[in-house]
Amino acid sequence: MTVGEKIQVVRKEKRLTQKELGNLCGMSDSAIRRYENGRAIPKIKTLQKIANSLEVPVERLIPHNKTCLPSESKKQKLQSIADHYGFKKQSMITIEECSELQKAICKWHRERGDYLLSESSGCDERTAIIDELADVIIMANQISYLLSAEDEVSEQIEFKLDRQLRRMEENL
Repeated sequence: MTVGEKIQVVRKEKRLTQKELGNLCGMSDSAIRRYENGRAIPKIKTLQKIANSLEVPVERLIPHNKTCLPSESKKQKLQSIADHYGFKKQSMITIEECSELQKAICKWHRERGDYLLSESSGCDERTAIIDELADVIIMANQISYLLSAEDEVSEQIEFKLDRQLRRMEENL
């Protein structure tokens, strides 16, 4: 059973319409519909909102199938997801995730400026950046895999890091 199917089952158990659940979660009924029919997969914080609104533990909405087993490596999980959705869909999602990261970083600067002291370690803006950064890294790894370019990307990263270090030395 998918996450969307699980949301739908619990929603119906609670005798809620998609519109009512959307209102409880602070999102549209069309978003709930997209999750339930599998056209979109909610992020963890969205899934937590839905679970809270349905008054169930978030674990109840997470699918337990062979592609999500803890024994499966992170690389295998990335590849399974990438293979399932393919390059076109994942490349478009990558663009969206980069935009979300950009928004989270801009919000940090609006709210906190350059403030990076330890007191900010639990702040909402920092949590949002970490969440979006993880999404971007996941998507970038999937695109690299789908292009069969993991070694080339790794070589480019090494080259670019060395180039930047040389530039820094030249500026001393």
